[in-house]
Amino acid sequence: MASKISSGQIEPIELNHNKKIPPIQPKRQLNRLKVTDSLVAPIEQQLPVPNHLLDTKIFAKLQRNSAFEVSPVEVHFAGFEINQSDQKRYTQILRVINISGQLQRLTVIPPQTNFFTIHYVKQERLVAGFALEIKVYFKPQEYKYYQDAIRIYSQGDENLYVPIHAYPILSSFEFPTNYKFPNLALGKR
Repeated sequence: MASKISSGQIEPIELNHNKKIPPIQPKRQLNRLKVTDSLVAPIEQQLPVPNHLLDTKIFAKLQRNSAFEVSPVEVHFAGFEINQSDQKRYTQILRVINISGQLQRLTVIPPQTNFFTIHYVKQERLVAGFALEIKVYFKPQEYKYYQDAIRIYSQGDENLYVPIHAYPILSSFEFPTNYKFPNLALGKR
């Protein structure tokens, strides 16, 4: 095998008149590793993480149990507007009050849908007579009825259930208080 280097390029040299030897390509050494799609495992659709409390406990008690009282009983977002430019969020405050005479632990399980979110400062234990303030945020995407719930797990057998509702309403300002119909003869339209 023979090859000739001229002006930095490798050219084949003819040894026999019928056969040509292909040029030898210089090997490039890369300084960094290139990860291809064949080396990376495909991303699979992940199942939601199971919640042991939701699967094993019953949340059916409204307003109060032996340790806590919730105010308001239900959270309502009545009348909302859809505005794509500023993505407005609506806020309500929910209070969980310790009505027992001793320190109590509680676990707040947030709403399951993406339309409702909550924010609160987690305390290790709630002192008797004190309240935990939970801010409930609602971000609508279309005009429809939304519903979800906040669940409050306490040490007793009665766990609290706080329903959340959001619904559009028509404004009463859009309707006139009086409307005059024109006079028409009977039987005419």
